[in-house]
Amino acid sequence: MPVTAPAPQPYAFHIGMVVHDLDASARRFDQLLGAMRWHTWELPLQALPTNPRTTDARLRIAYGRMPGQTIELIEVLEGTPVHRLFLEARGEGVQHLGVWVPDVAEATAAAIARGGQVMLALLRPDGTAAVQLSPGSSDADLAAAVEPGGIAYVEAGTAGIAIEFVGAARLPGLRRRFGDDFERIIGTPDWLEEARR
Repeated sequence: MPVTAPAPQPYAFHIGMVVHDLDASARRFDQLLGAMRWHTWELPLQALPTNPRTTDARLRIAYGRMPGQTIELIEVLEGTPVHRLFLEARGEGVQHLGVWVPDVAEATAAAIARGGQVMLALLRPDGTAAVQLSPGSSDADLAAAVEPGGIAYVEAGTAGIAIEFVGAARLPGLRRRFGDDFERIIGTPDWLEEARR
């Protein structure tokens, strides 16, 4: 009987936290967990046509690695992205859990089949897409637009957090951004490099 490899499973990538002051939060993690090398950059965001409460915005993002887990800190510098709405509704805290998946479109479709609802979508001109879901939807059309190797957010329906599905197409940009620190800060499953090919 032939032996087949097990299907790739979701793999922990990062814990995404929205904070008021990225530098102060990073210092506190350093105090509690030992010095973490943070990679920080700014990110412009456009208002989401699917959410009239949002405006064009600018974020400051930092990635660091604590023992066994990558942490993403998100600070809103200006505007009203979904991150500010999160802060206003819940205060600082974990907004999402990032997980690597072999096929983001498939994972998103499966979430919809299990009752997810498209709450927020961003389809960028460069072909990348972000979609956020919550329990109760049958809107599979928008989820079908998600790039298999891109990203999608699915509201977990518990603990007030989302799950960010991340695909292999994100690897080249992350490798460029982190350079020699990539392996030290970004944990990846064995199957991820193969999925990218």
